[in-house]
Amino acid sequence: MNKKIIGFSGYDKLKISLLSSIVIFFIIGTIQPFDIYNYSSFQIIYAGICCGVLSGIITYTSLSLMTFRNWTVKNELLLILCSYLIGIGFVLVFYFTFVYIHKTLEHDIELLLYNFYVVFCLTLWTYIILRSFQGWSFLGKKVFRKTQSTLKIRSNNTYNNIAVNSILFIEAYGNYSKIYLTDVNEKEYILLNCSLLSIENLILEGRVHNLVRIHKGYIINTQKIKSIQGNIKTSHLTLFNTNQAIPISRKKTPYIRELFYKQGSLK
Repeated sequence: MNKKIIGFSGYDKLKISLLSSIVIFFIIGTIQPFDIYNYSSFQIIYAGICCGVLSGIITYTSLSLMTFRNWTVKNELLLILCSYLIGIGFVLVFYFTFVYIHKTLEHDIELLLYNFYVVFCLTLWTYIILRSFQGWSFLGKKVFRKTQSTLKIRSNNTYNNIAVNSILFIEAYGNYSKIYLTDVNEKEYILLNCSLLSIENLILEGRVHNLVRIHKGYIINTQKIKSIQGNIKTSHLTLFNTNQAIPISRKKTPYIRELFYKQGSLK
């Protein structure tokens, strides 16, 4: 079942990535657990820096990818594979830098094996760190936040506290947004002085799963879908309490249709 697994803010991702980089650098550059070929201090520190940066990149990329709403096990396996490919790229850069500096191919096979072993441990560490942070606190802040039942949106000098269940759909109106509610006439709406993108970011931060952007100009409440018409290329939907046809982007159509079936709306 497609679902949003994890919800890290940009600040959380930076903190976790930085922690990952520091730990890896400390392990490789300071403790030197892999100093089996008697490398110089410069080589070990350089390895620590490279692997620390690699760990940070893999961690940040992983956390960014895992915020996708349609994250699946297949995506996760692909992520692990991509982590290895990124690691192999760093290994080759690391290896040929040493060859260039020392003008020798001495211990070349051992050096490659050493670094591939580091990449293997590094990818495993990254995967463990991602799984460990699921459901736990990070520096006193919950990684998994409770789904919000209301949206607090500021417009000019007015703060609007809107119940999620009362939202029918949100429409882009230039740099403004119109929020249509279920308990008012379909021609009435709340006009907000903020873009649809700003509202979408607020929805993602609050982990409001019912509100989904289905088109560049629309966010809808998936619990209010009445019917879906059209095919994969061109389709639109209607919601309860309104007869307005809302277009669905081609990219979002499969997800919305699947969600519609799973909700039991179609008999």
